[in-house]
Amino acid sequence: MTLTFYDTIAGIYIRPLQMGDSDSLLDLRIRTRSVYADFEPRQYGSFYTLREQ
Repeated sequence: MTLTFYDTIAGIYIRPLQMGDSDSLLDLRIRTRSVYADFEPRQYGSFYTLREQ
């Protein structure tokens, strides 16, 4: 997975998501699903598919 972070004088800049980021976003969501379970709304299992991203 590749996300682009820019360390600038004003702080860290994270570029907005683009259509081509869906594979990486899905991978990130699956890998961190249990970590953020207490802080994110519950999702149906189909949410964690490429089609839903």
